[in-house]
Amino acid sequence: RLTGPDPQVESKLGYVEVRLGDFDKGFAKLQGAIALLPNGAELHERLIKAYMAIGKLPEAAAAAEDFALRVIHPKTILRAAAIRAHLQQEEKARTLIQRGLEFFPESPELRSAEAQLVGSTR
Repeated sequence: RLTGPDPQVESKLGYVEVRLGDFDKGFAKLQGAIALLPNGAELHERLIKAYMAIGKLPEAAAAAEDFALRVIHPKTILRAAAIRAHLQQEEKARTLIQRGLEFFPESPELRSAEAQLVGSTR
């Protein structure tokens, strides 16, 4: 309290509150932390983990996509696509991978994911 709002601390507290069952309060802290530090990778990761921990996979997918838009990297894109694929939303997963390949055309991870998605639709 003396130092003011700390997004890292707020995010960690929010995650603990979600895990303890206080979803409204916990997610408010997690999202508030991201509002204070929009490109904080750990904050986004924690929000995604919190949604996954309570079985809210569509929300986890949306949070992962938001993260991938803010921090464009093959790993963030792959995570969002993997959650969509797990939800059997192959078209959304494919779109994410294709968008990622526009930024990282030589990424072996994205190429492999693209091949797996193409193979799964046959």
